[in-house]
Amino acid sequence: METGLRKDPVTGAVVPRHHITRVTFANNGRAVLVAHCSTAVAKNPYFDFGFDSARAGDRFRVEWVDTRGAADALETVVA
Repeated sequence: METGLRKDPVTGAVVPRHHITRVTFANNGRAVLVAHCSTAVAKNPYFDFGFDSARAGDRFRVEWVDTRGAADALETVVA
């Protein structure tokens, strides 16, 4: 979670901005929470929320995208 404002202590060069910009939480393909993040987010952010529609067997997915366009996702089945 780099802001683009920190300088490398050895070289003095600015460390390029690099952080997560969007996190999407979905239940069975329907977004239940979309978080738009900025440079003020912690290095290891913690998201806590609840919703009533999850049932055993549902697929819950978390996707994220960063400032470089990289993306990844994790999915699990609700027990």
